[in-house]
Amino acid sequence: MIIFNNTDVFLFFINFIFPLCRILALISVIPIFENNFVSYRIKFILSVLITILLMPLLPQLQIMSLSFIDLLILIEQILIGMVLGMIVQFILSIGHIAGDIIGFQIGLSFSTIFDTGSRINASIISRLFYILIILLLISWDTHIWIILILVNTFYTIPIEKVILNYGVFLDIVNFYAIVFLNGMMLSLPIIIIILTLNIIMGLLNRILSQLSIFSIGLPITLLTGIFILNLLIFVISPYIKDISQFLMFSFIDFLKNFSRVL
Repeated sequence: MIIFNNTDVFLFFINFIFPLCRILALISVIPIFENNFVSYRIKFILSVLITILLMPLLPQLQIMSLSFIDLLILIEQILIGMVLGMIVQFILSIGHIAGDIIGFQIGLSFSTIFDTGSRINASIISRLFYILIILLLISWDTHIWIILILVNTFYTIPIEKVILNYGVFLDIVNFYAIVFLNGMMLSLPIIIIILTLNIIMGLLNRILSQLSIFSIGLPITLLTGIFILNLLIFVISPYIKDISQFLMFSFIDFLKNFSRVL
């Protein structure tokens, strides 16, 4: 016969609720689950299931009472989980940046679609890249990598009082600088080709004054951009794979440096 006393129940509650806050914050921030079409009930149930499955792998806490400091640690777990979810947001931001730039260059910036999840108007090209990158990340088992990194954070950043290092915010800014640079690099071929095409059409307009550059400029730019975009699709997969692996390992190093500050 198994007998549970009040201490055992309280320790189980403590070892459940603290990891749950970190995992729930992660689930709420990562793509797909952050959209409004995924209800809060589904997020909570999924977080509870993941927490129950990961509890045997996590270090045990020996908190015997809840104080004000423990409540601050609970809030700290929410912040850590939100930072963990930002890594996937960074990878998907590459598609958003590249899609918006490409759409502006080829004349499709006016073509937008209403995203019912985030409730904003998104460019057609950026939405295409967003869906493509999500499918690529799922095919590469990135969700399993995220869970492994999540389990590793409970050892590198244990559930205890930490001193906030302001250098963490600078590291996050540097991460996004890398994302913006790679988004620009992904759209750079179309930028160069469209710029060259505009220079050629400008010269033709000077040579042949009877040529209406406004009537043929947009169709030529649009057709050229769609053709180059068709060729660019085959390059996106290895490029996103390399940059996602780089961001993953860079984020792991970031967690190690963060743990040495504790």
